[in-house]
Amino acid sequence: MMGDGAAGRRRRLNGFQAIGRRRGWRWSAPRVALGLAMTLAMGLGVAGQAGAAAPPAVDLVVDRGDGDAQVERLPWEAGMTGLALLGRSSLPVVTSGGAVCAIDGLGCPATDCFCACKGARGCRFWGYHHGDAAGAWTEAGTGPAEFQVPANGLEGWVWGRAAPLAAPAPWRSGRLALHWLSRFQDLQGGLAGHVGFSAEAAFGARGLGLDLDRLRPATVGPGLRDFMQGAAADYARGAAAAGKAAAGLAAAGGDPRRAGGVDLVARLTASYDPATGRYGAGTWDHAWAILGLAAGGEPLPPAALVALTALADPAGGWSADGRSEPDADSSGLALQAARAAGLPADDPTLRAALDFLARSQGADGGWGHGGQSNINSTGYAAAGILAAGEDPRAGRWAAGHPSPLDFLIAAQAADGRLRFGATDEEVSDMVASLQALPALAGRPLPLPGPAPALRRALAWLRAQQQPDGGFGGFGPGSSLDAVLALAAAGQDPAPRHATGRTPRDYLLTVGPDYAERGLAAAGKLAAGLRVLAVDPGDLPRGDARFDLRAHLVRAASGAIGAREQSSWDLAWAILGLTALEEPLPPGLVQDLADAGSANGGWGYARNAEAADPDSTGLALSALAAAGWGRDRPAVQEAEAWLLGAQLAEGGWGFDGAASVDSTAGVLLGLTAQGHRVNGAGWMRGGPGGWGRQGGREAILGLQATDGSFQGPSPLLSTTAGIQALAGRPWPWLAAGQWRLWLPLLARVR
Repeated sequence: MMGDGAAGRRRRLNGFQAIGRRRGWRWSAPRVALGLAMTLAMGLGVAGQAGAAAPPAVDLVVDRGDGDAQVERLPWEAGMTGLALLGRSSLPVVTSGGAVCAIDGLGCPATDCFCACKGARGCRFWGYHHGDAAGAWTEAGTGPAEFQVPANGLEGWVWGRAAPLAAPAPWRSGRLALHWLSRFQDLQGGLAGHVGFSAEAAFGARGLGLDLDRLRPATVGPGLRDFMQGAAADYARGAAAAGKAAAGLAAAGGDPRRAGGVDLVARLTASYDPATGRYGAGTWDHAWAILGLAAGGEPLPPAALVALTALADPAGGWSADGRSEPDADSSGLALQAARAAGLPADDPTLRAALDFLARSQGADGGWGHGGQSNINSTGYAAAGILAAGEDPRAGRWAAGHPSPLDFLIAAQAADGRLRFGATDEEVSDMVASLQALPALAGRPLPLPGPAPALRRALAWLRAQQQPDGGFGGFGPGSSLDAVLALAAAGQDPAPRHATGRTPRDYLLTVGPDYAERGLAAAGKLAAGLRVLAVDPGDLPRGDARFDLRAHLVRAASGAIGAREQSSWDLAWAILGLTALEEPLPPGLVQDLADAGSANGGWGYARNAEAADPDSTGLALSALAAAGWGRDRPAVQEAEAWLLGAQLAEGGWGFDGAASVDSTAGVLLGLTAQGHRVNGAGWMRGGPGGWGRQGGREAILGLQATDGSFQGPSPLLSTTAGIQALAGRPWPWLAAGQWRLWLPLLARVR
């Protein structure tokens, strides 16, 4: 760590803590103790020790089956049953006898406890499970009213799935810490009114799969992103502060180039010295600047990586200023920055830094100063180890002593905080808990943001517009994809080319012929024209007129039960008719439901032998548009199939590799059905489900340097990626009366 020694750091921290304990306190960067607050927020903690071991407890995981999950740590008592444990949670529970009917409003009434298990297909209920030390689950063989919960056990409940999401100890610890930290989120959305703390909360929430606007119990009002956008200008006065603000804002879903009228990237660029290749002065300035730029998808000058490696100690590791003895905090931060800047995992500087951390690790598994480990240093070091490609839970990091993750978890108090010292000191505990979150989540920095990716993708897409107003690619279908993507991102869906022509002009010219290619084409055209404010009942066609509305109604009615009509035909017919607010022909929705594959989900062809993610996502969107929700067996079976088909990197695709097109379609379909697609339940990870990422991360990882998304057709992949990353429904033009999610995948060409 940096600073003037442990005693001085303690004095400064204690002074800041006294301010924090005032009733009704609020910190803000321009006001109270800015210098110290920034120091703490950048990881400059103090040496301390973890408190005594907590009394026996039980972790409870409640998985709603829609991506949302809650973790609570509850006191254990001898003889406590699973039902009694659930009753002690903060969630309201409805029971009937020994059966659990509803948790937190989800489920059935006590008078009809298994109301969602009627009919030949589909059965949803609250399933009871026991967890092991790794966070894996076994279905309970004894009812919750009879089973006696062991001390320090793990209990799980899940709605409508075979088992709860994997819940390894570090992930549970991180979620519990975030819950405790939520008390510091103020009415402006920030954590303790401070950008640095808010950035660290964003890192943790993003990695642990928690909605960034739901740290507080209330679900309305500003969130971390809103606060950081407004307060970043005052905070980001140096390279380290600007880099941390940029990285935090990107992780929270904001754009570092648009931070409340301030361009954080420009501030970082202004701190760059071409002569040295550095941003700012020492290691912390330079490393945070690199992480902020990388999180925003900004290019780095090659000299920046050279300068970072030059700051390393010849014997391994980094110090804060590049001249002093190396320390774990600076080394962990620099390792994350080095990897973000492209340093290979086998680079000698990186390997030497890992060797330094191995030499300096304490017998308790942690790192610190003055021979005493602390949470802050251990959190930074463990995140650096993760960034370097090693697992801090295993190998040399746990050889003959606890691992760094064991050290962090052992410091957790019953209320969820990671205790910095032996006494309860809220400020120091808050900082320690925040700085442990990336390590507990298994997600080192940077966490690339969807907003910068959207900005770059939209710029690339606009550059693809052709002189005729369309978007090339595969003809009208590609132009409709572009229209729908622009609308989803809140942009003008009819940009004007230098020739003066717009997509509206192009589609009016080719639309009627395109609609007659098939039912899917007609439905997709109807959706696009509705966005463009074109009357689909009166399209020009030479000297005549074409009534797309009537054509689509006739074609959809004739498609019911027809073997030659694919699932895409049926789905796009539903989406197109719904866009036009036309009544759906009787039997059309059921026909789509019945067109699925035998293993759940849908393939392109009716009753395909095997499902695929593209078709399944599209069908889920169409069923949602028709009012079919998660209570329908066809939807339930598709969700189960998608869960099984999700890849380790969080996305979906073919031949074991995630694709933007497939992943985007699935995310849109699941969102239409009410799933929290960025929640932990739709995130996957490495061994034991740790270090999770979801479909959004899979898409972000496939963006090219020019802003497009990789795929066989960059135009198709980019329009798909834009709509998925936009992350919200977009309104039709009917006075904003209702909203509908539409997929954008384009096998219709």
